Amino acid sequence: MFKVKIAGMGKAVGSLKVKSEELEEQMNVTSGWIVKATGIDSRHYVNFENGENALTLGIKAAKQAIKNSGIDPKQIDCIIGANGSPLQAIPCGASLFQRELGLGDSGIPCFDVDTTCYSFGLALFVAANLIHNQVYNRILIISSDAPSPTLPKTSNEVRALFGDGAAAAIVTKSEKDEKSALHHYQNANLRIGSRFNLRL
Repeated sequence: MFKVKIAGMGKAVGSLKVKSEELEEQMNVTSGWIVKATGIDSRHYVNFENGENALTLGIKAAKQAIKNSGIDPKQIDCIIGANGSPLQAIPCGASLFQRELGLGDSGIPCFDVDTTCYSFGLALFVAANLIHNQVYNRILIISSDAPSPTLPKTSNEVRALFGDGAAAAIVTKSEKDEKSALHHYQNANLRIGSRFNLRL
């Protein structure tokens, strides 16, 4: 058990809202198929004309998480990028987030955990380990993806599911009188899935 807590969270989505009815027309499928198959009424896409992308969404979510945590950004001592797909190969996406947050010269360690849909969960487990072992005290995790430009080339099932969005969390140590902890993690070699029990 790791005595950690999520001190603050943030989120952001693309500014273009696309209803399932619109997408069904583009995909040339039966009206009502998307909602029936997925339960999704609408999704958000980034607006590239306004400069939106996975990086800007991640920064927006991160700033919310930092504000909600009540800490000074300079108190962050590690940044983990946890994207479904890498923003770029070298340097890691986390270093891009670091720069855009105005922490480019801070020396804060940055690295990515890129394991597709498992990225955030695995990053949380890694962060909990690092905090539990007193390597770091306040870790910022940013998970941001904007796959919309590639979706028209995918299958209808995939296109119906995905949108563009980001989430971020500040992970810190729990105080002695707080119950929050990461109680369980099950990897199963990422073939079956990961399971977490984080009580807040």
